[in-house]
Amino acid sequence: MKDFALSPFGSALRVDGFTDLVREVWNKPVRGDKLKILHIKLSGLAKALKRWSKSLICTLKLLGI
Repeated sequence: MKDFALSPFGSALRVDGFTDLVREVWNKPVRGDKLKILHIKLSGLAKALKRWSKSLICTLKLLGI
């Protein structure tokens, strides 16, 4: 039986730059109450991951992968 992975990122965790990007975005200082901070960090992370993903896909297409 396969282990169930809770990670929505799957193999993205093994792609160079992924964890650095997440760490960089998440560690940016944010002010506000705890819920607002969480909202801002998750929103920023979503935007950064979307840009990263598009960039990665373009690179892969250029390489013919």
